[in-house]
Amino acid sequence: MKLKYIIILWAFFLIGGFAETMGARTPQTLKKRIKQIDANIDAEIREEGMIPATVSHKVPYEYLNLFDHVGPVSKTKLKFDQTLIFKYRYPVSDFIYMGKYSIQLYKIGYVGNASLKTVILKTDRNSMKIRSKLPYAINQQGLFDFMYCTYTRSNPSTIYLDIFGNKTKVLALNDTIAYYNSNLKSLTIRFNKYESKDIFIKANTSGISYTNHDLSRFSYSRPVPFETLFLKHNGELYLIMMSVNNPKVNLQPGMLLSILDGRDVNPL
Repeated sequence: MKLKYIIILWAFFLIGGFAETMGARTPQTLKKRIKQIDANIDAEIREEGMIPATVSHKVPYEYLNLFDHVGPVSKTKLKFDQTLIFKYRYPVSDFIYMGKYSIQLYKIGYVGNASLKTVILKTDRNSMKIRSKLPYAINQQGLFDFMYCTYTRSNPSTIYLDIFGNKTKVLALNDTIAYYNSNLKSLTIRFNKYESKDIFIKANTSGISYTNHDLSRFSYSRPVPFETLFLKHNGELYLIMMSVNNPKVNLQPGMLLSILDGRDVNPL
């Protein structure tokens, strides 16, 4: 049975059949049933190659340094959510901006003096599945599923970036910044042309939350705005991504970099 199907059944059980079930079962029976459903979902996640990461409530110090130029007004709107800790790779930190936008920050590795104009090779290839036997940890934020291969990775010399969506734009590309805006369907990052995906992101149009095992408030059919920023700082390469938490929210091109640079942002 597919993971999404199990989750849908579980959500239906909680929402649609809850009143009837309460009358027919004792609280203890309900607890056992929910525990079994959660166990089935966890088994499906493992079968799909998804493994959990450890949650931390602290932001890595070097990640906080990237927000040094954020203006005081924007800082009041920027709320830390969580950090995922991996055994073999750098942490992933999640933030919420104005309660409407999600920002995810991840350190890729050391690239030294290499220019991002030569490090990052971009294509528009469609890739909606992982198609790999390697283990991945899944992190759902906003309307997207973020999957990180949990195997250790060396510092990259080349990054193969596949962005598939509508109206993809290159907002900036120089020695220290590679910046893209797209109505995104999927995004993949590989360090070698023939290797499996290191990072895989896809729009979760079903509205199903893998992490909370429930149905989110939104389901949608069209790609939604997404910004991808590669930023080199002191020779280290960081990946910062921004997306909307509601498909009806607007994300102006360049909004992420404006926030990081300390410029005022007034979303429409």
